[in-house]
Amino acid sequence: MTKTEELRALADALAEYDAEAAHRGVSFEPTPKITAALREYAATLGQEPVAWHVCSVNSDGSLSLEFAAPWEELAHEHINDAINEHDIDGATSWVVRPVYTHPPAPQRKPLTRDQIMEYVREAGLDWHRGWVMGEPPVNRYEEFARAVLAAAQEQKP
Repeated sequence: MTKTEELRALADALAEYDAEAAHRGVSFEPTPKITAALREYAATLGQEPVAWHVCSVNSDGSLSLEFAAPWEELAHEHINDAINEHDIDGATSWVVRPVYTHPPAPQRKPLTRDQIMEYVREAGLDWHRGWVMGEPPVNRYEEFARAVLAAAQEQKP
């Protein structure tokens, strides 16, 4: 198991435990070790949180958004205010969750000339017959393959 997989498993286990504890009315604050591991996991994704959500835990264990904060300290302050100043029922079991942007889709590397040559041969075409004399010499099969790939890239949302 890679470090990233270990950290993801830890994050999933913590989220499950946290939701279960909050459902029972137990407030749970992760230990510094768990918090550090979660931050390390986020760092493996190359991301920092873009916001922090304060959530209440529903009877089925799902979360409901109560407040969104631009930084973590403000999210915790919101919970403290809800408990101490506004006496909101259930605020002691609210949890704070980081919000990340969706990671970008991995970019495919462009095909090399050798890869295109292999596909041309698999299609039953003679790579050498694709050469068109000119300056510089161009292989029409390679040009066609690159044009098709470029068009496919443009069509992706």
